[in-house]
Amino acid sequence: MKVIVCGVRFGQFYIEAIRRCKGLELAGILSAGSKASQACAARYGVELYTDVKELPEDIEIACVVVRTETQGGAGTELAKQLMECGIPVMLEQPAHKKELLELYKTAVKNKTVFTVGNHYMQLKSVEAFIRYAKSLMEKQKPIYINIDLSTQVAYPCAQVLAELFEGKLTIKEVGRLVPDVPFSSALMLVNEIPVNVRAQNQMAADVSDNYTHLFFQISIGFAGGMLTLQDVHGAVTYRERMTVPELEFMPGDLKTVCVGQLCEESIRNLYTGEQQNYKEILDSVWPEAIKEQLQQMVEMISGVISTKEWNRRSTVSLTAAGAWSDIMGILGFPYVCDALQREWIDMDEILSNEYQSLSMQQRYDRITKREVEYGTAMLNRACMIGMLKIFQAHGMFQTVGQWHQVGEVLEKVPHQSAFTYILRRWLLVMEQSGILLREQERFALSEHLDADQVFEPVWKKAGNLWNHRMGPQSVYEYFYENARQLPKLLNGRRTAQEMLFLEGQTDIASDLYRRTLIAWAMNQKIASVTAQYAAEREKITILEVGAGTGATTEVVLGKIKDEGLCKAIERYNFTDLSRFFLEDAKKAYGNYAFFSTAQLDIEAESVGEERYDILIGAGVLNNVDDTTAVLEKLRRRLKKGGILVISEAVGESIPMLISQIFMMHEASDARAKTSTTFLSQEQWKETWENARLRCVEEFPAKNHKLEALGQRVFVLKVEEGWNEK
Repeated sequence: MKVIVCGVRFGQFYIEAIRRCKGLELAGILSAGSKASQACAARYGVELYTDVKELPEDIEIACVVVRTETQGGAGTELAKQLMECGIPVMLEQPAHKKELLELYKTAVKNKTVFTVGNHYMQLKSVEAFIRYAKSLMEKQKPIYINIDLSTQVAYPCAQVLAELFEGKLTIKEVGRLVPDVPFSSALMLVNEIPVNVRAQNQMAADVSDNYTHLFFQISIGFAGGMLTLQDVHGAVTYRERMTVPELEFMPGDLKTVCVGQLCEESIRNLYTGEQQNYKEILDSVWPEAIKEQLQQMVEMISGVISTKEWNRRSTVSLTAAGAWSDIMGILGFPYVCDALQREWIDMDEILSNEYQSLSMQQRYDRITKREVEYGTAMLNRACMIGMLKIFQAHGMFQTVGQWHQVGEVLEKVPHQSAFTYILRRWLLVMEQSGILLREQERFALSEHLDADQVFEPVWKKAGNLWNHRMGPQSVYEYFYENARQLPKLLNGRRTAQEMLFLEGQTDIASDLYRRTLIAWAMNQKIASVTAQYAAEREKITILEVGAGTGATTEVVLGKIKDEGLCKAIERYNFTDLSRFFLEDAKKAYGNYAFFSTAQLDIEAESVGEERYDILIGAGVLNNVDDTTAVLEKLRRRLKKGGILVISEAVGESIPMLISQIFMMHEASDARAKTSTTFLSQEQWKETWENARLRCVEEFPAKNHKLEALGQRVFVLKVEEGWNEK
């Protein structure tokens, strides 16, 4: 579509946007013919028009970046003329309401389109603010709004308000603020420096501290920028003052600026603040601060602090007291009001809903390391609360300091003998997490914890952190339901297979292996490694073992197809112990000419003689009896230069200890020595070496944001110098 831009000052930003927008073509500039507009037209190689009548008939959009009539410009009239020619118009803000009404009427009359340009509304920060504000407003009505602004951007600010209140705004001048308003304002001079104070000058009738909306936030403005303390427990930031450079063409010539203020961070985090909850603040931070004061007092008494320094501090304290009196004299006495009903909002629930509309790639890009670590820790705790609930239901670990022998635990908790080892592992992970204390073969509760009371709140919090961020809600509900059904799972009245394949369906299993963030990321990695290997060779063969629901198969074959590598694949052999999965795979992937299926038990004495270029095993080795032995068998199936790509858990998986462990069995390899379900990083390394394999790539790597999820993709090759007999 051909676009005309009217105005060349801020209009240059529109020009650059048009050039970067696929499907749009800059067709010319409409201006009064100034030297600046002539130079701009020459720079961008387009025609310069000085009258609407000169415009070609094929113009499809006009961007009017000229001051409106209210501001003393011709933008309003120009927009009207363009629309009378049937050209759709975007008019850069601001504009008066009467002007907009007239322009919208003109658009309707001429059967064209009119809109107001306001790029601030497309800024990611503004978009995020509006989304989160709307989510909060759905739960609670706002009781105050504080705004600091430059009047130059008052229009965008007003539009944010209009967006939040769905276009229904009534604004009144109040004058002196009445007692029912949470914040009042005052202008003061402190050492001849103007100070604007917006103060919440209220106190509750019951407990005054419980009506505090904030502590304090201080911003100090300088000619070069503004220093801000966000909160007494928050971040300290410095925001550079924006200075528009004296360039003839902007943003066109900005690439020539490589040093100076423009290249500095616009907002710099000088101190990020510690992620603390109010429990930590009240329990630790404040007492530590008071302790520091007391230590200083001791130092003064003992003479460590000089009299001169102490006198200085005393003077500051007196000055502060006088200043407090002066400030409160201006603001007036706090007025007593009814206590505000406090309703806690779990922001993690809102964040989870925010993630729901995102693709898996967008979720992966957006999630932070802290979110993953916090969410994983909370899900682990919820699972262990479920374990503790079992023990407490049978009279154990109800009181701090009450010790219970392992034998007593095994005797009191009803369970099938095949699951005895599971109860032992529960005790170990609860001790490692700090819930239980251990002395040799006896355990005790470390601090009071009523599992029955906290079970639902903890699982709800875990769900808010998990759902749509680290996995689909169905997987969270699967773990939650397993926690609820632990008594039946232990005594065999419910089976792990029934829980995973609910009513004979594979939906939960499919979500678990496809749509959790870590499963998605690992499948993408396996597919990428496979495609890269295939792209460098011809006629390769691939064997996938324990392919199951085909979660990894689907991604690998999709990647091969998307990369145009089908001709490079001679054979893709999909194998599993269960014929059920083989039949489903034939239906799903039988259209690939190179695709085949076969029943294969990787723990059998022989796994065949045919060799392959790539062996893939996603989450299959954790359920074998001897990992080293199976890896040795798989190694023998590799061609020279071939690779083995596996994805496995690293370290104990707490959610698995209340779910899929009930369909597993005790291993006889290195896991037996440590009484664990999954191999640790060190145990994996030892296992590769024993199987004459070496790891050439690992994902996610150490300190990766997904590391806390405890699963890895390992790319293995045959150890150099090793020859098969």
